Amino acid sequence: RPDALVDAAADDPARLADIRQRVRSASRTSLAYEKLVGPNPRTIILGVSMLAGSPLWYFLAEIVLLNAILLLSVQHHNAMHKRLVAALS
Repeated sequence: RPDALVDAAADDPARLADIRQRVRSASRTSLAYEKLVGPNPRTIILGVSMLAGSPLWYFLAEIVLLNAILLLSVQHHNAMHKRLVAALS
């Protein structure tokens, strides 16, 4: 749906600029979630797990913590997508 709205506004530079601005502002918080499930936090979790003395802590963090963050990220993305499409329609 957003792609169709962008295609429909291809001849209107002002409308495209508006769409760009709305997408940028809506996606800022999504990037925070993506950074939380990226490689850097995983490396830190791995280091802390090694300091704790067992790889079990790493796997528990992967299974519980990072999957919870991923679930929140997907829910946030879906809600943001609905709001964005409603604002652009």
